[in-house]
Amino acid sequence: MYEHFFGLSGKPFEVTPDSKFLFLSANHLEVMNRMLSGIRDRKALIVVTGEVGTGKTILVHSVLERLEEGVKSAFIFHTTLTFEELLKAILVELEQPTPRRDEKILWEQLVQYSKQVSAQEETLAIIIDEAHKLDESVMEKLLQRMIEPRSRHIQIILVGQPELEEKLEASAVSRFRRSGIDRRKSHIPAHSPERRSGQDRRGSLHERIEVRLEIEPLTDDESKRYIEHRLRLSGGKTSELFTEEAVNLLSHQAQGIPRVLNILCDNSLLTAYGLSKQKVDVDVVHETIRALEGMRGKKTVRIQPFLWKVLLAGFLLLCLAGFLVWLNRGSGQPTLGTSQRGLIQKSASEASRPTATQKTEQKSEGTRTPPAAPVETGTPQTGTFSAPSLLATSSMGTRGKVEFEEIVTVKAGENISELCRRYYGLTNATLMDIVLDFNPGLENPRLIRVNQKIRLPRITEELLILENPDQTYQIHVGTYADPDASRRYSNVPALKDKDIEVIPRKVSPGETWYRVVIGGFDNRDEAVKMIRLLKGRGLVPSSRIVSGQGTPGKSGSP
Repeated sequence: MYEHFFGLSGKPFEVTPDSKFLFLSANHLEVMNRMLSGIRDRKALIVVTGEVGTGKTILVHSVLERLEEGVKSAFIFHTTLTFEELLKAILVELEQPTPRRDEKILWEQLVQYSKQVSAQEETLAIIIDEAHKLDESVMEKLLQRMIEPRSRHIQIILVGQPELEEKLEASAVSRFRRSGIDRRKSHIPAHSPERRSGQDRRGSLHERIEVRLEIEPLTDDESKRYIEHRLRLSGGKTSELFTEEAVNLLSHQAQGIPRVLNILCDNSLLTAYGLSKQKVDVDVVHETIRALEGMRGKKTVRIQPFLWKVLLAGFLLLCLAGFLVWLNRGSGQPTLGTSQRGLIQKSASEASRPTATQKTEQKSEGTRTPPAAPVETGTPQTGTFSAPSLLATSSMGTRGKVEFEEIVTVKAGENISELCRRYYGLTNATLMDIVLDFNPGLENPRLIRVNQKIRLPRITEELLILENPDQTYQIHVGTYADPDASRRYSNVPALKDKDIEVIPRKVSPGETWYRVVIGGFDNRDEAVKMIRLLKGRGLVPSSRIVSGQGTPGKSGSP
């Protein structure tokens, strides 16, 4: 969503593990090297633990990519399996037939395969990610077979959260206790070798775990280098997109957890994009944290370490909020509301319904005014446009006469954002919203056809003024991805007696924009003065290219 706005080649902070973005801290490098050497030295059982979000899975993928020739590997990441299903999954990974489902036969087949591999002086390594999710009975059976001498050619690498160690310990204790019960039932004397060997089984498991590794959180310095590393691989720089204070705050709040860093940085960029800010600052980070944790009204919010469930809950709440906005938009009911004199919230469909006066004016002019963007229908024109100007209807009032600067033909791979950047010198939701208004039939700015004709209007102060049927005027000050963006206008004294309206506009199945319109102006001159005042305060996202009413020249000039 925000990549084009910030000039990035892709999203740098995706949560999905991608070895392309592997960042090796001192600890991560040590863990990876010891895993590789453990596999090379045929260590029987390797256990790797780390808190959620510390980078276990991406490290495993990197280890798999670095395995030497002669290593046969099976990677299991879905662990809610029975023991039979686990064995079958391993054999399938090793490209071995699995005609029978009996666990004894499947295990014997795996043992025989490991002997064949060893006879060829090769190594068999089975990596089980999310091992802490293995059922206790499955874990117990796996460990019981791993301590058998016949299994010496099989290597198991268990990777999981710290609970994995607890589960290993519990399985060892369980087997020890059960073996003692079995021997009591068999009346085996306490001094017999069989009884003593049973008591030693708990220790034998720990002896089989030859390598124990822990993935640790990043330090503050490593967290900062992690952010820079990800941005650089996506064509950006930390200094260009984040203030130093913002980076410090992000590093402190994430407490060294890469996944939390990804979530915070990604959402901070999204928040800055919604606010049309070219750089993430401390205020943006605070707003992002409040949105994620659902804790509003506090200037500082501390994210406790490893509370990934909190972040997940915040994300689900945001999704629910977006869904409710979409439902309310369709029903034409209010969805938001705070204000100075009263922040009026209307849905785009309600706001765009023409009044009787508008219908009369349209009929008398003999021309059809294009409908508001959220309810546009039909296909875009592809011929040559001879009309020098057009009356465009916004979601609220009607824009004045606007001269088109360019009528461009879409090239392969282009979208509205890229067209705005090319012809206006920058891109944001406000510019794309205006372009959509002047291109009936376009609803999704991300989806346009090759060879389609797109009208790019000249951005002027006149363009931002909306005339209502009652001869009063409004200003389209900006369009944002954040429904709370209107709050920034609440502190402007000159807007104390004005109406601030927020109009949601769904531009794609997963994306809604919010158009902020300020009303209550008796004439155009008053509206123009307010535009210039807000431009001076940086509250008009398109201000870099907005020219005066009579100013000639290319609007794309900064």
